[in-house]
Amino acid sequence: MESGCSFPFYRSTGNKIKLPKVKLNFYTNDVHYLNEKNEEFTLVKKLIDKIVFIDATDSSKSMGVFKRFKDPEYTHEFFEILNGGNTQLVKMVQVTLRKMDYNQYRNESRNRFIPKTKYFIGTNNVLVRLSGLNKSAILSALQIIDTHEVDEWLKSSKNKLKNEKEVIGFLSFYNTIIKQR
Repeated sequence: MESGCSFPFYRSTGNKIKLPKVKLNFYTNDVHYLNEKNEEFTLVKKLIDKIVFIDATDSSKSMGVFKRFKDPEYTHEFFEILNGGNTQLVKMVQVTLRKMDYNQYRNESRNRFIPKTKYFIGTNNVLVRLSGLNKSAILSALQIIDTHEVDEWLKSSKNKLKNEKEVIGFLSFYNTIIKQR
């Protein structure tokens, strides 16, 4: 993810700092930025808890929010928060480097970056890994026992819970019914 204008970092101390021209490297989970002299620097991972990328043309629009969770398995990973509210769809992209076979005709070895996306449900800073984006995985992660109200909403909105957009729409509904209880 890259931003052409300034945006805030939320530090673990609670402070907020703004930097222009920033990139989040999914392979290393490092945050790179350019200073006023266009020199590249890397921020110390432990200092940053949250990153908000802001649209370069409209500073009131957020292009992406990335956060670190206190989950011991993923202490250094940034997760993308895909919706607001108490219960959120959270996405993590892990990139690995794979060395390909030697190509004798080209006389070279190639390397390839391979991204792998994992989805989670985040509630109160706790992550539950989803086995996939589907109805059973999501309802199981949310521990919904009485599905009558949920089934009615899914049917009336023609939502199959099969992609990010549908799950985000459902979680907006879910967050409102949880607030009412």
